[in-house]
Amino acid sequence: MAIPAMLGSYPIERELGRGGMGVVYLARDPRLNRQVAIKIVPDALAGNPDNMARFEREARLLAAVNHPNIASIYGVEDVNGQRLAIRGPDRPRGVGASKSDGAAESGQRRTAPRLQARVGSGGLPLHGLDARRHGRCDPEH
Repeated sequence: MAIPAMLGSYPIERELGRGGMGVVYLARDPRLNRQVAIKIVPDALAGNPDNMARFEREARLLAAVNHPNIASIYGVEDVNGQRLAIRGPDRPRGVGASKSDGAAESGQRRTAPRLQARVGSGGLPLHGLDARRHGRCDPEH
């Protein structure tokens, strides 16, 4: 699949990655003159209502969380029939990267199960959302 030159008003710089639920591109937000990451669901998956519901749940979950180790979401847009999630471009530093935790000094990163334990126990401010229903809860996602 060729990398698009534009997604809506966002010039695409390069592909950041791809996974089971989408492709993420590094782009520039021309209105705010900042880099953003844009996630799109491939056409093959977008036709499935369950996949699109999961995409929407992910966006709402990210919007409800304010944590330095979880990427921020700036918005969700429809562009030419494609659903885009506009996110911060920086990957999380790794859960537990605070000095008080000790993980940063040792070079360790918390695994998804430990992050899920923190989320499920109220360790992160989710305001009533259940991250386990999202399906994935890992630092790179």
